[in-house]
Order: sequence, then structure tokens, then C-alpha cells
Amino acid sequence: IIISSGYNIYPTHLESIINSHEAVLTSTVIGIDHHYKGQVPKAFIVLKPGYKPGKRLEREIRELLERNIPIYALPASYEFRDKLPTTLVGKVALKKLEAEEKAKKDIPFDLLSNRFIFYKTIDDLENKLSAALKVVKNDG
Repeated sequence: IIISSGYNIYPTHLESIINSHEAVLTSTVIGIDHHYKGQVPKAFIVLKPGYKPGKRLEREIRELLERNIPIYALPASYEFRDKLPTTLVGKVALKKLEAEEKAKKDIPFDLLSNRFIFYKTIDDLENKLSAALKVVKNDG
């Protein structure tokens, strides 16, 4: 369950709607941290062979969701992938996706100002990046 601004959002409900699109092979939805709402949904989508990711397809999927769920439950972002990470038993490795998202937040880039954050020494930067990569590798 994802709790966003006090609202309960059920990832399986979003996934079933996304999977109903003709171009989607499979999808999964996780909650990613948000500075104000707590968490917001993020959709990871694998397309069927012959379909290519793009803004038009993303818009189609978003419009499909808008017709079926409240605005507060819409994914904040969509990421198209060739495949989703899986566990040894074949289930989607949600913890790995969550760790990847956490590692992305730790990259030294300020999205609000579209600039890199400068560190005092190269060692500071290397330590930050290697710590983020360890999180991704260890949770996989």
C-alpha cells in the first residue's frame, strides 16, 4: 500500500489498469519518497514486442488511468524498461526497484535548479556514489 497525503493507493489496482493497455506486457507500481506527500506512485512498464516507449504512449497510459482512478492516485512518473528485476522465484523484486530509486535520489544532481551539486573533494563525491551503488547491489 502507498500512502500519499493520507490517501491509500493500491499498487495492484494501478497495475491492473496499466496492464489492460494493448501495448503493455507487464507493469509494477511502487511508492517513491516525496518531500511533501510522503510517497507517490511510480509505474515501471514493460512493453510488448513491437511497441516503443515514448511520450505519446505514456500519455495514452496516463489518460487510461485518469478515466479509472482518482487524480491523487496517478503515478508521478512512468519508466519504461526492457524487463523488471525478479527474485529467485520469479516475482518482481520490489526492494531492488525501491533501492534503485533511493540511489537515484542520492546522485549529486539538484533537479530543481538543473545543476550538479559540487563537493569539496573528489573523495566526498566518490564516497556518496559508492554508497548509493552498494545499496542497489546489496538489495538485489
